Amino acid sequence: MSEKESIFYHSKVKLIIAIFAGLLLFIFSLLMAYIALTDAKDNFLLIVALFLIIVFIFVIPSNILKLFRGNPYIIITDKYIRLDPYTKSEAKIYLEDIQSFNWKTVRNVTVVEINLYDEDDYFYDLSFHNKVRLYPNRLVNFSLFTIATKAVPRKQRPLLLQELEDIAAIYESF
Repeated sequence: MSEKESIFYHSKVKLIIAIFAGLLLFIFSLLMAYIALTDAKDNFLLIVALFLIIVFIFVIPSNILKLFRGNPYIIITDKYIRLDPYTKSEAKIYLEDIQSFNWKTVRNVTVVEINLYDEDDYFYDLSFHNKVRLYPNRLVNFSLFTIATKAVPRKQRPLLLQELEDIAAIYESF
């Protein structure tokens, strides 16, 4: 018996917009740091600017890699969900470990939280890279693993939501 597999890719339009917006904000952060060092002599402004520079140093190349590598965003099979497959950020979530899904809408973006029976086991098994990347979710009381539906091209979103609803219907009935 062959395994059913649904593959969802990143929206190239969203990635291009994110890259340009990131570059603009990076330049703004550099300007802010320059002003804080020369004119304002403001330590708080300098700390904020340096923090933003560091964030954009990691975000921009990540989006560029997503754009050019063309790796999928999500792979859903009969047994598991793979988030960011073929990357350092890959996470494989077995369907039997999923307790439920939470659909949250934040500023017109639907975010699907994947609630696990034992999230701590998954967290401890993650690579250091993923622990650093996903720890902020724990700080703001979000589930460890989330899916942003706007990251998927508009034409694929209904299929993605249907796949997740089908999984929820099967596993929440147990």
